[in-house]
Amino acid sequence: EFPRARLVFVGGTNEAIVNQAFVHDLHARMRTLGVEAHVVFAGPMPNTQAAIAAADVVVYPSRCESFGLVPVEACAVGRPVVACRVGFAPHLAAMGAPVELADPATPASLAKAMVAAAGRGRVPPFTVPELTPAGAAQELELLLVQAANGARATSRFSITR
Repeated sequence: EFPRARLVFVGGTNEAIVNQAFVHDLHARMRTLGVEAHVVFAGPMPNTQAAIAAADVVVYPSRCESFGLVPVEACAVGRPVVACRVGFAPHLAAMGAPVELADPATPASLAKAMVAAAGRGRVPPFTVPELTPAGAAQELELLLVQAANGARATSRFSITR
């Protein structure tokens, strides 16, 4: 469907954090499938914003994330995002950001979301109001007022008693 597509992995394959046997098996599978020429391992990049801006789609398949800044950065420069239902990504999608949610354990789910995101093309920049300096200050003020009134913060965006 996308014969000129390139999949670019940004980040390290540091032996301390990445299973090298997995990386070796991944390269072998790419050769078997004949897609090795379409996959690039760029390694760590000091300026990830440049990599995000150069992408047509940003895929962030993290299975465990407390927040996940990359999807927010991608939306801010108008790039569709594929992310999993962890961290802030579901909230971004609910706010109308160009985020396709996928199941990281199901390759077909990721592939379907990638095709949907690629079909969007470039999109207008999306800024989360709560993440602007004024929005963050307002959010902090709200949390402090609610905490002073005996409420307990359960996440960045919700309070319970």
